[in-house]
Amino acid sequence: MTRRRTSSDDTATPSPSSSATDDHGGRNVSAEDYARVSAAALAAVGGGTVTELKRDDDPGVAWEVEIRLATGDEAEVELAAD
Repeated sequence: MTRRRTSSDDTATPSPSSSATDDHGGRNVSAEDYARVSAAALAAVGGGTVTELKRDDDPGVAWEVEIRLATGDEAEVELAAD
């Protein structure tokens, strides 16, 4: 499942680049998970720059990814575990 929301929010945090990054919930995200989840989210919106990636506790949602689109708008993609 992929849900997408967009806005023109001007705040963004830089993409994590270390091999194990904090998902802002105190949980580490491996480099492999970061690459896999980022690729799926970017494919869902047609490209952009990942500004935040974190695990989600909502039912049916495993990941929440914020992406800066080429237009400057922000998209939020929610991905299921599969």
